[in-house]
Amino acid sequence: MSVYLKNWLTQSRRNGKRLSQLMVLLVVAALPLSLMGCRDSSSYGNRVPLSGTVTKGGQPLDIKATIYFDPLPGATGVGSSGEVSQSKFSIPVESGPTPGVSYKVTVLTAPGIPADGTPRDQIRLPERLEKTVEIPATPEKGAELIIDFE
Repeated sequence: MSVYLKNWLTQSRRNGKRLSQLMVLLVVAALPLSLMGCRDSSSYGNRVPLSGTVTKGGQPLDIKATIYFDPLPGATGVGSSGEVSQSKFSIPVESGPTPGVSYKVTVLTAPGIPADGTPRDQIRLPERLEKTVEIPATPEKGAELIIDFE
């Protein structure tokens, strides 16, 4: 402990007012930090949770992918993204899109690295799939969005 701090504490004991001021300062400084974790869903603005299924030609997308929702030019929504696994995706409200906005939906597949000796005709290359989708203004609770790339 530094000499300055020891002297300050010694003086604080003599003068209880300084110690009480320090305690008040610490409580006031800690209050905003403790409240940062106390958010409800309304603190995320006008976002909604979104879940659904990604298909290609009517068949489930059987490869891992990432899905991106980018507002169309001129739209006032916020972008969003999530992982697609076994053709399903789920985006929580804190990172969800804005309802009632049209989005360009992009799905980027990630087939992984093929094993040594895999025949060329069985190697899957990454794909980029795009489509325009509108998120309903009042999405029904539990409703799933089906995005089919033809």
